[in-house]
Amino acid sequence: MTAVCVAGMHRSGTSMITRLVHMCGVSLGPSNDLLGAATDNPEGFWESRSLVLVNDAILQMFGGGWDAPPVFGEQWINEPSMIPVRSEARRLLDVFDGEQHWGWKDPRNSLTFPFWKQLVPNLKVLVCVRNPIEVAQSLTRRGHSSRNFGLKLWHDYNTAVLANTSPEDRVVTHYDAFFRNPEAELRRIVDALGMDVDDATIATACSTTKANLRHTTVGMEELLAAGPSAELVTTYMQLCNEAGPVYGSVLEHEITRLDAPIPGPSETGTEWVDKWRTQRLEAAVGSLAETAQQQDAYVQQLVRELSAKQLEMSQLQSKLMHLEKQQLKAS
Repeated sequence: MTAVCVAGMHRSGTSMITRLVHMCGVSLGPSNDLLGAATDNPEGFWESRSLVLVNDAILQMFGGGWDAPPVFGEQWINEPSMIPVRSEARRLLDVFDGEQHWGWKDPRNSLTFPFWKQLVPNLKVLVCVRNPIEVAQSLTRRGHSSRNFGLKLWHDYNTAVLANTSPEDRVVTHYDAFFRNPEAELRRIVDALGMDVDDATIATACSTTKANLRHTTVGMEELLAAGPSAELVTTYMQLCNEAGPVYGSVLEHEITRLDAPIPGPSETGTEWVDKWRTQRLEAAVGSLAETAQQQDAYVQQLVRELSAKQLEMSQLQSKLMHLEKQQLKAS
């Protein structure tokens, strides 16, 4: 049996990826409990209304919300106030009894995963990752936040999901992979979840992916140009590396395109960002020095040309004075 919750920051492709694994056999519960399509998500959200309400209740109970992750205490899932919430969650999960592969999607799972793991010990989490700048820009277009707020929220969600899960619990996938080699990525996911899915089913699911619904595409260069914290870049690089070769190779290509050193196996994102920024600063200083040398050489050339012109004018003035003296003598 496979039990999986889909997590990751909002606007990271969680809906699209949930739809694909659903087409591969993951039950999402009663269709009348799923949120319908909307202007900002025309293909549907594929979220259980009931389970989203449970997550919202948990966040609110601890003074937060989807856009303001709360600070949980060390033993928060065992607090007495959680007893009725736990009972309601168990009741809702009963709908999946008898299902071979089942799960639900909610980005808030990134924050509340320990609660669900307590109820479903074999629960896996499918972490959906997208370039932080793309996420922030998507939130900004919808009027939810400024770019900086979106970057901070991306970092809050993804650091939480990494802290709340172990590598054995999670399968990480990158949004970009579904626009580069979707069948290979979907195959990697279902295999990691222990699902037996034939190639035809995977091909059919991937054929529904619509590239025209993707409004923003950026890379590592644009992310670094936005001046994010080194901690955010560290988190993003860790998730990209866990996302596997389908996206990992693209990340390496982007880093190479930046004319930046490929991070070493034990090098953190913070160390790499510091090295990259130092390299860029040194290159900028070198470029300024080279420009200054070129300008100095140009000025020196102008001085030489001006001296030559002054000498030429002096010689002409001498000739003119000589001619004027001859005319005076002749008159």
